Amino acid sequence: MAHSKENKSETVTEKDPMTDLLKDFTYAQNVSIKRKPKIKKKKPRTNPRTESITKMKNSLEEFTGRFKQGEERITELEDRTMDVTEFEEQKEQNKEK
Repeated sequence: MAHSKENKSETVTEKDPMTDLLKDFTYAQNVSIKRKPKIKKKKPRTNPRTESITKMKNSLEEFTGRFKQGEERITELEDRTMDVTEFEEQKEQNKEK
């Protein structure tokens, strides 16, 4: 905002420092926005053979993981079966006494 004061016959204009600062800031923002380069990300080149080998390895690891889970479940069920069988045997023995 410009303020004006009248001294006798001349007009003196005072500059508002905030206005200048705001103009400078706005200009700097516009310049920095305009100058930002667009960075394109390059996709790494992949060899189709390497890609298929990687897929096969991942599939094998997934299969191995599922196989191990299956084995663990079977072991848990076998343990439960043994526990139940032992419990029933003890129960029968207690009845005979």
